[in-house]
Amino acid sequence: PCPLCILQRGIIFFLALLFLFGLIRDHIHKPFAWTGLTLNALGALIAGRQVFLQYFSPSPAADCGASLTFMLKHFNLAVVARWLFEGHGACHTIDFTVLGLSLAGWTFILFVIGI
Repeated sequence: PCPLCILQRGIIFFLALLFLFGLIRDHIHKPFAWTGLTLNALGALIAGRQVFLQYFSPSPAADCGASLTFMLKHFNLAVVARWLFEGHGACHTIDFTVLGLSLAGWTFILFVIGI
């Protein structure tokens, strides 16, 4: 999967943990609500960037650069973040659609609903 997909999956994982923790507790504290809001906003930003790359990108063919693990190991976080949002790898490809929308499009909608 592309780096943007990996980031979206990580955010969904942390949102699921936050949700499960909220189910265990009888009430939600403000820091948890703000954390959920922040994670949803970050997820919407990342998914929105991928949707842009998939549907509106000026260059449909991107090279498959280095893996995310390699980049994190050899470069600082600012360089890796810039590289992620440039859309290298397979971020342009749409593997399948559901009701005419890519998986990144659906996750974007769900993140926005979560905000």
